[in-house]
Amino acid sequence: MVRQRLFFLVCAGWEVVRFAALFALLTIRPEISAAAAYSAIALWFGSAQLVLAGAFAMLALYPWPHANYLPLLRLGKFLSLAPAVLALLSGFPIAGDVGRPIVTLVRVATPFAILGVDSILFLFLLSYRVTSEE
Repeated sequence: MVRQRLFFLVCAGWEVVRFAALFALLTIRPEISAAAAYSAIALWFGSAQLVLAGAFAMLALYPWPHANYLPLLRLGKFLSLAPAVLALLSGFPIAGDVGRPIVTLVRVATPFAILGVDSILFLFLLSYRVTSEE
């Protein structure tokens, strides 16, 4: 039971980290002066991830009363995978800085890392079952 609670707390933390990473990826662009517009769009579209973080935390702290959140969390995690797959398949634009190859490497690796962790968490969510003793 402690492992399941820890898993959902890790998932909640991951959703916050995921939101922050994608927000930073979209807004920290030294070559574009319109970062404020990107910030508003990133906050608007990314705010659903914070709701997922809250639902994961509630399921971790009070598993039995919030067991009905599990299908919604599965759907939310699946829907967060779809744009990532679409972006990777369509060849998302990477604004690289010629003078700073580490920045380009981080911008290329971040979406792949997020997609990998999200896929693993989605598979664990599919296999998880809430039992009555929790």
